Amino acid sequence: VEALQENRPIPVSQCVLPEAYCLLDYKHFEANAIRKLDTPFSFASSPTADAFPYGHAAKVLLSPGACKERPDILVVVRTEPKHALERQSIRETWGSTESLYNHTLRVVFVMGEGESVERKVLARVSAKHKDMWMIDIRSAPANQTQIQFLSYSWVVNYCAPQRFLVQTEDASFLNMKRIIRLLHKVPARERRFLYYGEYTPFQGVSVATALQQRGIAWSYCVGPTYILSASLLAPLVFSSFFSPLITTHADVEVGKALHFMNVEPSQGDRVFFQRVKFNKMRKFHLDRYCSLSPVKPEEMKVLFADIS
Repeated sequence: VEALQENRPIPVSQCVLPEAYCLLDYKHFEANAIRKLDTPFSFASSPTADAFPYGHAAKVLLSPGACKERPDILVVVRTEPKHALERQSIRETWGSTESLYNHTLRVVFVMGEGESVERKVLARVSAKHKDMWMIDIRSAPANQTQIQFLSYSWVVNYCAPQRFLVQTEDASFLNMKRIIRLLHKVPARERRFLYYGEYTPFQGVSVATALQQRGIAWSYCVGPTYILSASLLAPLVFSSFFSPLITTHADVEVGKALHFMNVEPSQGDRVFFQRVKFNKMRKFHLDRYCSLSPVKPEEMKVLFADIS
């Protein structure tokens, strides 16, 4: 942080932070925030959560271990401790593929802490599958943002993808073939700073009225699934040390953090990420969309058989 106090870009050769942070030509976070907000870090009179303590002091209860080789695409699946059937259905369907179109893939389930009985069961399952990450923050809707940012911190340090991170939840069916084909179509110059999903302008979700009235707004990718370039993960985690949380919605907060770095959602065709009920799905949904939700565990297998 001290290296950036002079508010000037640091040559990559002199960088003491992750290289991706410097590649963004990112200056001192607070100086950048001042240009966005007239009173940085005090703009919400009653934030729903405090800013993270420096160092993200929290204990990891379960971990899949560091990646022996960095995957091309890492899929981070938000889940709950009690959702064992959902996780298993993903392992047996779209999450079972380790390589596709010359891209290596890995799936990691991230969650907060559950009941003590659940933890014992989860520990046994984690030892078998090595695909679960749990932090000692209570699993609750109000804590999902903190859990998600902390999971990104683990990713940056232990399993950073080489190309992209796909964020989703355990009620989503991902068409990984479609996702990879879509990413191939993204121009090379845009792949380093890609933020792609179901895009929506800022709608003031759980944000103080005073904040909205002062015109402080940003766009973000809403819904269970979106894609981030690997080069954005380190600065995204770094920004969370400084920015107070003003909503309980992780997708809104990710959009806010990226907005501070002048990264906005891609303006491409955003209908590829769709929320369609299973009984209304048709064959063209499978061929066209990257993500379908909500999907029950038993429905996952039907979709996977159709798409295979």
